[in-house]
Amino acid sequence: MQAVLTNPIKLIKSCADKSKKFPKDVIPYLLKASENADNKTRNDIENHIVKMGESAIPTLINALRNSKGTTRALIAMTLIRLGSASIEPLQVAYEKNLENQWIVNYIVSEIQGTQRPLSNVVNLKKVLVG
Repeated sequence: MQAVLTNPIKLIKSCADKSKKFPKDVIPYLLKASENADNKTRNDIENHIVKMGESAIPTLINALRNSKGTTRALIAMTLIRLGSASIEPLQVAYEKNLENQWIVNYIVSEIQGTQRPLSNVVNLKKVLVG
């Protein structure tokens, strides 16, 4: 495991075209590596964390507390992509943390927005055709 953690960016780049799934305990190292990564590598990191599935949610929620900038954005986007399974643990973790409530509200609204069926749109043709 130590070899995996010494250079997470190199690891992500070498595995970008493979369907390798990392254990969730590498998430903090991947997030740290994302701070100085280029956009492609940051996207690869996000994709690999998403591949971990719902087991990554608690680690991501915990990491969100102290994250800033592009790392916070990466965590938010990953939670959004993981979908509705993120909502309840996120709300519970931040129910008393008013400082970060805005990001929780954003993530939840993005997840819920992706789950609205198009049949609920009154002018569906106008939305789809323009």
